[in-house]
Amino acid sequence: MPKLSPLSRTEFPRLEGLGFLADGETIALTEGGKVHWLCLPYMDGPSVFSGLLGGRGRFHVGPVGVNSPTAQRNIADALAIETEWRTPEGGRLTVTDALVRTPHGARQTLVRLIKCTGGEVRAGAVLEPDFDYGRETAQWEVHLREGQRIEGVARARSHDGIELRVTTDLDDPVEFERGQVKAARTLSEGDGAYIAITWGDHQPPQSYTEAESLVKDTIDYWRDRIASGRVPDHPFGADMARSALFLMGLCHRSGSIAAAGTTSLPETPGGIRNWDYRFVWGRDGAMSAIALHRLGFTEVADSLVKFFANLPEEDVQIMYGLNGRTRLTEEILDHLRGYEGAGPVRIGNGAFDQVQNDIWGQLLELIYQTQRDKQTAETWRLVVRLADGALKAWGTRDRGFWEVRGEPQHFTSSQLYLWVALDRGSRLAAIRGDREKAREWAKTAEEIRKAILDGVREDGVFTAVPGRDALDASCLLIPTLRLLPPDDWRVRATVHAVAEGLAHKGGLLRYDTNEFGDGLPGEEMAFVITSFWLVQGYVAIGELTLAEELYHRTVAYTGSLGLLAEEVDPDTGRHWGNTPQAFSHLGLIDAALALINAGVQVVGR
Repeated sequence: MPKLSPLSRTEFPRLEGLGFLADGETIALTEGGKVHWLCLPYMDGPSVFSGLLGGRGRFHVGPVGVNSPTAQRNIADALAIETEWRTPEGGRLTVTDALVRTPHGARQTLVRLIKCTGGEVRAGAVLEPDFDYGRETAQWEVHLREGQRIEGVARARSHDGIELRVTTDLDDPVEFERGQVKAARTLSEGDGAYIAITWGDHQPPQSYTEAESLVKDTIDYWRDRIASGRVPDHPFGADMARSALFLMGLCHRSGSIAAAGTTSLPETPGGIRNWDYRFVWGRDGAMSAIALHRLGFTEVADSLVKFFANLPEEDVQIMYGLNGRTRLTEEILDHLRGYEGAGPVRIGNGAFDQVQNDIWGQLLELIYQTQRDKQTAETWRLVVRLADGALKAWGTRDRGFWEVRGEPQHFTSSQLYLWVALDRGSRLAAIRGDREKAREWAKTAEEIRKAILDGVREDGVFTAVPGRDALDASCLLIPTLRLLPPDDWRVRATVHAVAEGLAHKGGLLRYDTNEFGDGLPGEEMAFVITSFWLVQGYVAIGELTLAEELYHRTVAYTGSLGLLAEEVDPDTGRHWGNTPQAFSHLGLIDAALALINAGVQVVGR
């Protein structure tokens, strides 16, 4: 059998070059015909392809002997990707990838359609899953050889006993050996082939025609989702629609929303700030759902509120597994060397049991923004739990908006969200007609507001902790959350102080790690969402030129297939941290809407 161009074990894709597929249960990250990351059965489950973290799992499709494609692009308004190749002999090949999704849900299938669009091409595939984050090599059994279709099965012995099936009509030949599936076939112009992997209870595609139909159904599904919203007809609209698609791709069928699709991608080259973000944070989830709600995708917020309302009536955690799992114990995977050698690789997140007092306000802001005109008895019970939780939390120290691993403190952002919790709770109680709770919560909300304003620096700047000088970009949310009106002098002072004091190569840090005291060594890159917050801050104080310039500068960091990670290096444009990052994409939507609402009409990068 001809030897295929292998994926080098020392070769890591640039994060800004990755493409994103999703089906409402899991996600895949691809680049150059290779699937670098896939976890099963859900996004927060064990990886099957872990090349992104230095693991062995891979799934490569392309022309035999040609390693680099000529182009890759998103299919318009859909989570599907086309990759094109040209061979030295003049052949042309296109591969279309999709995690199959229909209105009925995920089909638990990754389809890779292969089409010869010119000349003659020897198309090949190498499939090498490694179960359980690479701790268990796949053992294949050939179950069927029928006509041109071949089917094989590999089973994981651990972690839910995942069974992975491969079907393909690349049949010249197909080899199952040493945990790998290798397949190839010579295609002439107009010929098509497919290879698919399936897990769960669904049947794999039985032919190229069926595989092609599943990809079409997936494209139609995502296009219908985008068409159901109200994305503004504006030059910013394409960026907003793409970010909305990515946020919807991070939504899980349970109603939860993952903060990102990956774990342990470092925040700096070789850094150790490597965390697992494949869970639902009340903070990230609420902000994502509100951003989507503003674009008319109301069902996301409805589902997320229901997810939190259905959790056990105990203390509300800051994060959960995507199916509501409460214990997210952190574990280090020593056998994986990490992205570009940046270890450790972690699964689970040790911050799951931290106290973060913004959680009460994050969820009550979500309910107020998206449910206030349709409160159910279930929603009201959640409102009461959250508001009473905020009452108990008032005056206590916590780990703050950024879940620091240093000492608990009285963070300004935490007080801000405690005020949000009781202010919004009071408003929701008034709508419901519960005057007693409305008065009680409003009274404490005003006490908190006064304490926040009393803690401002003499120059009018809100800092990370009252009485300290360290700046915190989350203070930019003060006008957005309406603690103060945009024309208040303290808002202007804070916006300018953060813009100057946290500036980083044209971007913005979330805080200065040397001053903030987050309990960890090392530096960070420019944080994407904080730049978008600063865009909103500039809009709030009427400095639209600065807002536009920063918006364009930040959006320019978007990867070739639309992704934004957590952080960027403005000098190189490289992405760092987990990706796609919900924070970054919801920040883009909110910043764009702020500019549009301020009357910005004509833009250009």
